[in-house]
Amino acid sequence: MKWILKAIIQKAISYLPSNEQINYFFQTKISKNFPVSEKEIISGRGSRAVEHLSFIRNHTNLNISNALFFEFGAGLDLPVPLVFYMAGVNRQILIDIEPHVRLSLVNDMIKKLNNCSKKLFSKINSDCRSLGEKQISSLTDLKQNFGIEYIAPLDARKTGFDDCSIDCCTNTFTLEHIPEDDIWKIFKELYRIIKPGGIVSCFADMNDHYAYFDRTITVYNFLKFSKSTWRWINSDVHYQNRLRYADYKKIYIDCGFEIIHEELNLPDEMHLKALKEIKVNKDFSKYTLQELGIRSSKTLLKKSKTIR
Repeated sequence: MKWILKAIIQKAISYLPSNEQINYFFQTKISKNFPVSEKEIISGRGSRAVEHLSFIRNHTNLNISNALFFEFGAGLDLPVPLVFYMAGVNRQILIDIEPHVRLSLVNDMIKKLNNCSKKLFSKINSDCRSLGEKQISSLTDLKQNFGIEYIAPLDARKTGFDDCSIDCCTNTFTLEHIPEDDIWKIFKELYRIIKPGGIVSCFADMNDHYAYFDRTITVYNFLKFSKSTWRWINSDVHYQNRLRYADYKKIYIDCGFEIIHEELNLPDEMHLKALKEIKVNKDFSKYTLQELGIRSSKTLLKKSKTIR
């Protein structure tokens, strides 16, 4: 199967020096996931940014123009913070555990977002400001032009930011690539740095990501494997923690956050049938079939105004 070959290649890459650069080469030259098309922006990550904004507008009183936004796991081309700027967010801090951002991809994203901005923001019936025509040549330009401060390497488990200094944190399909113990540490840190009454908007994808590449397997394929077997398959350059929404929800609540809105991609009959057919490993026996079947979640959290 194609997914097995890809897993072997990624596992091998993870052991090599400069594995991030090698993986970037594969993403841009072999799989050609980057740069993304305008169509992909409108239907994909650009749209996700607009969804974050919609959740914030519809379920909170946050004034985004005065708020300090924070994102961990910012990635290569920064569609979410750029869309936030277009919507009126003036101050953002982005961090990555390693310096992943590529200015050439950011400039490509700026051009394409300008081109498709009307379609993107029509989803929330909102006007937006232009990103301008100027190409950025440094991280300093990114901050001066868009109020976006990119810091890497910086560990989201221990940011060093002041207590109660952040108004809003967003993360977009990042959590599924982080080990469970580290997610706990990140959300404990978020509770420290988020202001009382501040918010966190979390989008998590619980599908087997190899299913996007190999249509012969289902989005639940990785649930067939024991923890020990999956440890051999999993790799640093394509890490998948296999957590279910019940796990994320427990972390959110136990770390002190209140869930004020959630949208779950629930399994239909076809997906439940697929789950029954793959023989889920006993390591996942604590979950109901419905809990196993949830494929993605969009959750808006609020920090209690009483500091714990």
